[in-house]
Amino acid sequence: MRVTAKHSVRVALVNDYEIVLAGIARMLEPFPQIRIVDMAAQREPIRVADVALFDTYSHRGLGLDRVKQLIGDPRVGATAIYTFHPRTDAVRAALDVGADGVLAKALTSRQLSEALVRLAQGERVIELAEGRLKTEADWPGRSDRLTYKESELLSMLATGATNRQLAHALFISENTVKTRLRLLFSKLGVTNRTQAAAFSIGHEGFTTQRISD
Repeated sequence: MRVTAKHSVRVALVNDYEIVLAGIARMLEPFPQIRIVDMAAQREPIRVADVALFDTYSHRGLGLDRVKQLIGDPRVGATAIYTFHPRTDAVRAALDVGADGVLAKALTSRQLSEALVRLAQGERVIELAEGRLKTEADWPGRSDRLTYKESELLSMLATGATNRQLAHALFISENTVKTRLRLLFSKLGVTNRTQAAAFSIGHEGFTTQRISD
């Protein structure tokens, strides 16, 4: 059913981290036109949804394999990617696999809710507002003073990924990876990748995923 102004939009939130999904749900809570019907952490949605919002946190190359699964799911209407990396090449890759929308994490809560309504009404929506991640969001390690970028890098580092794999996963250069790793090690008080990975394994909220070429 294509949603009209008289209907609330049923949204399934998808990511491997419950804390990430809880942050998005909190952002959307003030908007009655949005109804969260599923929070699919480490699984596919099990409820019918007008829009599946896939958060790319910790997923290599926007997690496009996961996006393809959502697109092919008969319980899901539109599929949108919610990302902190809305580069042109990333957007093109998302649209090429059939995503209906790409939404930047710099959007305000209201902008995000409005974009979800438009997606449910059948529009293709690309919203790439520049800016910082909104504070209503949440991520693993935030209570340990890790920034979003540091948290995402650490979650991938624990998989044993090389700098090249990390760069590809995050749409950044290998030199940028090296710089961010130095800053991350300094903040954690560690000197190498093994010690940093041990930090994530020993802290609540982090899970590990395999990153392949």
